[in-house]
Amino acid sequence: PAYSLKFRYIQQRTFNQFVSGNERFFSIFRSVKLKLGLTKDLTTVFEYQSKADRNEAPVNSVRNRNIISEGILTDFSYRPVQEIESGFQLNFTRANDYYPAVPNQADINQQILRFTYSFTFQGRLRLEAERVEVRLSSSSLNYPYELTNGRIPGKSYLWRAFFDYSISKNLQATLNYDGRVEGSRKVINTGRAEIKAFF
Repeated sequence: PAYSLKFRYIQQRTFNQFVSGNERFFSIFRSVKLKLGLTKDLTTVFEYQSKADRNEAPVNSVRNRNIISEGILTDFSYRPVQEIESGFQLNFTRANDYYPAVPNQADINQQILRFTYSFTFQGRLRLEAERVEVRLSSSSLNYPYELTNGRIPGKSYLWRAFFDYSISKNLQATLNYDGRVEGSRKVINTGRAEIKAFF
């Protein structure tokens, strides 16, 4: 079977001056990705990610953080014919913020199911369903956005639909729909339709 192996290393440092005081930001991102073509129509991807995210702000600022995280991401895709592709992702991440007196730990597990149908030279239909669960070791309401990547504690469900189609050479229609329910919050539905004309 065909395979590929990729390594990534990204380091970033910045110094910012705000009215509230000076901040120093430092981050390191490392990843190893292995892609295996098991058969002509079945492909798997395994990726290990390691991140360091540190921000030094004034003592009383909620922007202080020192997060170390590790994650394993898997992606299984199946393409029986050229027009159809289905896939399943299973991701696990553990992040620790060592800035508080008592470190806060976030365990995140994520599952994504997707289906894509391509209309030859015409357009594409993509459907996705996602489940995310976030568990925090501390029930503190004050934790950095970066600790959970913006997700709230508990279980969240998201579903998406994307459709674009070329009606003619000069007309293209696009339809987007997003739905989500996060934790104990209410369901939120968002939709957008657009038709573009090219002259």
